[in-house]
Amino acid sequence: WERQVGHGAMTSAPTEEEEDGRVEGEETRRAHAHALRLSGNDLFQRKSYVAAIEHYTRALGHVACDEEEDMVKILNNRSAAYAKLGDWEKSLLDAERALGVDASSVRSYYRGGMALLELGHLSRSLCTFELGLSIDPQNKQLGKMVEDLQGKVRDVFQRSRTEEVKLSREKYESTIEERLVAESLSGELERREREMRRECREKRKAKVEEQQRALFDSARRSASRSRPGLPGDKDEEKNYYEILGVSEDCLASGVRKQYLKLIARCHPDKPEGSRERFEAIKEAYDVLSNKASRAEYDAALSTGKRTKVLYDE
Repeated sequence: WERQVGHGAMTSAPTEEEEDGRVEGEETRRAHAHALRLSGNDLFQRKSYVAAIEHYTRALGHVACDEEEDMVKILNNRSAAYAKLGDWEKSLLDAERALGVDASSVRSYYRGGMALLELGHLSRSLCTFELGLSIDPQNKQLGKMVEDLQGKVRDVFQRSRTEEVKLSREKYESTIEERLVAESLSGELERREREMRRECREKRKAKVEEQQRALFDSARRSASRSRPGLPGDKDEEKNYYEILGVSEDCLASGVRKQYLKLIARCHPDKPEGSRERFEAIKEAYDVLSNKASRAEYDAALSTGKRTKVLYDE
C-alpha cells in the first residue's frame, strides 16, 4: 500500500536475481560488441572493407553511450575502412564523431586530417594535424604531415598572391588602355575640328591666292617672251608667304615654327597629306629660311618680276 501513495505508483527495487540478470546481459552485450569489432579488424586486414564496415556498424549498435573508449576505437576503424574505399566524406564524418566523444584522440585527428586533405581542404587539414600534434608532440605521422602541409600551404599562398598581383596588373593595364582609347577618340575629334577650321581658312585664302597667282603668271609670261619655251606653258609662280601662311615681315623663328607645323600635317605618309603640298612647303621654306635668298625673293616680289620659281598647276 505504501508503494501506491504519493504522485503515483512506485516501482519496487530490483531483486538480486534481476540485478544478476542485468549484469549478465551487459557483459554479453559488451562481449558481442568486442567480437564484432575484432571480426571487422580481421576483415579489414584481408581488405574486405565493405564487410568490415558492416561489422563495425553492428558493433556500434551494441556499445553503450558511456563506453567512450570502445566507441572511439570502432569509429576510427570504420573511418579507416571508408578511407580505403575512397569515401572521404564518410571517413571525415566518423573521425569528427570520434572527436566529439573524445577530443584527445590523436588517431581521430589523423583520420580527420587525411580526409580533409583528400577533399581539398588544405588549410583545415593542416589545422587538424596541428591540433593532434599539440596533444602528442612525439607522433611522427602527425609531425611529417604538418611539415609537408606547411610547405604546400606556403606554395599555395605564394601562387595565389602571384595570381592576385597578375590580375590586379591586368586590370590596371586594361583601365589604362581604355583611358588611352577614350583620349585617342577625343583627340581624333579635336583633330577633325581643327582640320575643318583649317579647310575654312584655306577656302577664304583661295581667292587671295588666285589673285596672287594671276599677277605672278602675268609677270612670268612677260619675262618668258625673251627666252624659248614650250607652247601653251601654264606654270604659275608661287607666293611662298601664302604657302607657309606667314606675313612678309615674319621673323625667321616664326617661319621655321610654321614650317614644322605644316610639314608634319601635310606629310605624304599621312591620310590628309599631299605630295604636291609637301614639296611646295619645303620649297618655300628653303627660300625664306635663307637670308640672302629671302632678300632676293622679297625684291622680286615687290616688283612682280620673280621668274626662277614656278608654280605647278
